[in-house]
Amino acid sequence: MGLNASLADVAREAGVSQQTVSRVANDTGQVSQATRAKVRAAMHKVGYRPNYAAKALRRGTFQTIGVAMFDITATGNIGLLDGIAEAASRQGYAVTIRILGDEDRTLARVEKSMARLPVDGIIVVMERLLTDLDTFSRRLNTPMTIITPAAVRSCSTLDADQAQGTRLAVDYLHSNGHAAIAFVPGPEDSVASQTRLHAYEQQMGALGLAPLVQDHGDWTANSGYRIGTALARQVRDGGVTAVLAANDNMANGIWQAFARAGLRIPQDVSLIGVDNSLSESIPNLRLDSLDQHFTEIGRQAVDLTLRAARAQQRTGRPPRPEHRLVPMDLVRRGSVGPMPRR
Repeated sequence: MGLNASLADVAREAGVSQQTVSRVANDTGQVSQATRAKVRAAMHKVGYRPNYAAKALRRGTFQTIGVAMFDITATGNIGLLDGIAEAASRQGYAVTIRILGDEDRTLARVEKSMARLPVDGIIVVMERLLTDLDTFSRRLNTPMTIITPAAVRSCSTLDADQAQGTRLAVDYLHSNGHAAIAFVPGPEDSVASQTRLHAYEQQMGALGLAPLVQDHGDWTANSGYRIGTALARQVRDGGVTAVLAANDNMANGIWQAFARAGLRIPQDVSLIGVDNSLSESIPNLRLDSLDQHFTEIGRQAVDLTLRAARAQQRTGRPPRPEHRLVPMDLVRRGSVGPMPRR
């Protein structure tokens, strides 16, 4: 019978009423274990598939979380998805992913795009700057959690503490005697990079040091190599003694450019990256890096989203939004040393 099998087909095969089959299919009512086993065996034999949409309407939940992101391959997103999928599965939920396009550059557009999906909650991975972050107000009843370092008025938000991590790196370099600390930012439309850049400038100012902001990279090692080639001249001239790159890929490119210029790390110049993403792809990695704990952020995003969904089901109104920041940790591997003597 396959896809066309009905409750009546199952009832005939199992020798029970359609009402009993419905109770088993929907996990409602009192049905003995023996009868339940007989009905499920009949379902399997005739190829019956429950109507999950109808079931969702009856119980008020789809048991699914929607995830919206611009680039599934972006550094950290695989870790985020790993944490989201693990936490969702543990609570009996599936995950539906929607890849956003360039036209979805506002939270209002993202919400509209996700509104078509049968989901109980939405997690938005906001790699790019969305123009209505400060003005967005939810129109859907579906709870939304946004992975971004900034608080949003009508949604819960969560991210690594980009400012705290940046301050940690700058302070560590300064504690090693460095004053000429350069910063290599990522793309201008990256929320994380802009947050790190602002925190770097603030912390340099707090230490009485002049910020040395370089050209924007594009997160790739090639852009880091290009910027590193220009930075090597500043290192040779004594204008830069340490570099903080906004991600590990660019830091790796900078390292290669320094090596080609004959500069040693950390003897001639110190270097720190952000995201701790290269340990499984580069053997004998020696790069110090800020760990953002992507998997943990994914887990917490599910927690925030499902707690909001359940609270809304109980009370009929959305709960007060939360804002969480997960502290970064500095992983030390030996790419930072004392300020070199000239």
